[in-house]
Amino acid sequence: MTKNLFIVFEGIDGSGCETQSKLLTTWLRRKGNRVLKLKYPDYSDPYGRLVRFYLTGRLKLTNDRLFLTHLINQLKDRELIGKNIADGSFIVSDRYFASNLAYNCDQSIPVDKAIKVASVFKLPKPDIIFYLDTKPETAMKRKAIEKGILDITEKNIFKLRQVSQAYQKLARKNIWSQWFVIDGNRPIEDIKADILKVLEHYITC
Repeated sequence: MTKNLFIVFEGIDGSGCETQSKLLTTWLRRKGNRVLKLKYPDYSDPYGRLVRFYLTGRLKLTNDRLFLTHLINQLKDRELIGKNIADGSFIVSDRYFASNLAYNCDQSIPVDKAIKVASVFKLPKPDIIFYLDTKPETAMKRKAIEKGILDITEKNIFKLRQVSQAYQKLARKNIWSQWFVIDGNRPIEDIKADILKVLEHYITC
């Protein structure tokens, strides 16, 4: 393959971002490429742990504070991402800044202002965002089977519907990157096939 890309998978909890990002990472590496695999929130980071405390109900955060907590959690990898892009590695991320836009932007934090903040801090922009468009009810069932106990977002169907609508709006407008909407309600291999079909237009073997 000749051109490295920064690829992000986005979607509500239970949409399959973790699964598809792992599958793509494995596929790229089998083709002989170097790949940096990322996942957000990164709970190994102090700010990531604050996010976990919020999601498990041990900490209350307003939307603006939650937005900034996620942003700092992502900003810690700014130099790492830049170095790997310069070195020719692919970057595959399970969630990234668009999750922050979909989950945490509201009237007090408009999307355009949130993007300006990311720009000020020079947060690297992805080349492609794959949005796995999944019904909230389906996503919730998947998470319940996977985890058993759901966090405050995963078990809130109204929040998931709201976030799903926010993602769809971001995707329609190609906010912050080139978006591709993938039907995430289907079998894993069908989703993977659609993703690879899109990538055929960007990378050559």
